[in-house]
Amino acid sequence: MPTPDQPPRRARTRIVKEPLTQREGVAIDFFFLADSAQTSDGKLHMLGGGWSRVVTQKLPTVHPMAIAAGVGVPWLETNIKHHFVLEIRNEDTNEVLVKAEGAFETGRPSGMAVGSRQRALIAMTMGLQFSRAGQHVAELCVNGGAVIRREPFEVVYQGPAH
Repeated sequence: MPTPDQPPRRARTRIVKEPLTQREGVAIDFFFLADSAQTSDGKLHMLGGGWSRVVTQKLPTVHPMAIAAGVGVPWLETNIKHHFVLEIRNEDTNEVLVKAEGAFETGRPSGMAVGSRQRALIAMTMGLQFSRAGQHVAELCVNGGAVIRREPFEVVYQGPAH
């Protein structure tokens, strides 16, 4: 017990971290539709991002389209190749318009704190042909569908301008 002349002792705090043996999986942090996207130097550059409608005056039509995604990779999942599949399809007919596959691997840079999480960036730009109006969806699956993120969008036909 401190005397009146002595300040009270501070309680000692102990930081307890979860053990690294507890495996958490990769997670899709974000997934956007854009007009254009690319990655360089660990950064994502995107133009016209976040849309959910394509308006056209003729069908079929070709529309510039990109996807931009950030995938969180926990410490125990670094230095491992992860596979992804992007599929864009018409939800009304289930017609697959695009199917693209790829892989990524993030390392552990020197000086990185043990247990830190990394982010892998994915960007793809394409000219996509739409033959009909209606509901569509872009779907990103990582590691065989263990992680899925969907981004719905609509193609709207307004007819020719008069």
